Amino acid sequence: MRDAAGAFLYAVRVAEDITERRQADKRQKLLIDELNHRVKNTLATVQSLAWQAARPGV
Repeated sequence: MRDAAGAFLYAVRVAEDITERRQADKRQKLLIDELNHRVKNTLATVQSLAWQAARPGV
């Protein structure tokens, strides 16, 4: 901050530790990636069962 004449009065500095937030973001991304993987596997299984059920004579 400066006064009306432009002379320096004081400054404010803020520091924040974001380590926990970054770790939480990494965990969340890992869980979302795992969920996506499991959903794809489930879809592949369902598609395979549907394909096999639709085959004539089986």
